[in-house]
Amino acid sequence: MQNRNFGNDSPSVTYDDFWYHLTDPQFSTIAIIDRAGKLIERVSYTAGGEGRHHHAADLDGDGATSSNELSTINMLASGGGGGGGTPITSANYNPNADLNCDGVINSLDYGLVSSFGAQPALRRGQISAGWNPPQSGQPPTTDNIVGYCGYLFNAECSLYSVRFRMYDPVLMRWLTRDPIGYVDGANLYEYGQGSPLSGIDPLGLITEFLRASNRMKF
Repeated sequence: MQNRNFGNDSPSVTYDDFWYHLTDPQFSTIAIIDRAGKLIERVSYTAGGEGRHHHAADLDGDGATSSNELSTINMLASGGGGGGGTPITSANYNPNADLNCDGVINSLDYGLVSSFGAQPALRRGQISAGWNPPQSGQPPTTDNIVGYCGYLFNAECSLYSVRFRMYDPVLMRWLTRDPIGYVDGANLYEYGQGSPLSGIDPLGLITEFLRASNRMKF
């Protein structure tokens, strides 16, 4: 995914970069990294797909980055005061603090977030902050729109565009009737036959189960 040129058309200056999506088995975007493998932002979801955005240094999962979390990363980067960082083999290793995903929490990780300070959480349901280019001096963000099950997220209304229909992740329901009728069940508005953790519906027409023998009803 290539981000946007940031208001400068000079051929000698470019603000373009590349982000890469990390996905789960349902093809939901759960993290975005840059070409060096550095974590930019993470996303978690409810069973129905309502997103929670996480800044890179969000260790406790509340969406925000606090001064305490930055202090924790700094402590792990110093190896608890002993120097040398905290390797993946340590009992104190926290994968969320290993921001460049190299298997050790050190000064490189702390340096990626220390200058940005504490950051507030986005409102619940949002999956990405507005785009900040790496050269802007602000925390890098991507304005990502690919979220739950690979569906396209509309931040203005917190709904997903899924080819033939719109999906509400809070209600866990389609907003219009199934265009092909009762092929997917008697309820024309039901999502995933009531099993959102077991399948996907990339067209908004019929559920494709990933684990046919393990359907979890909601």
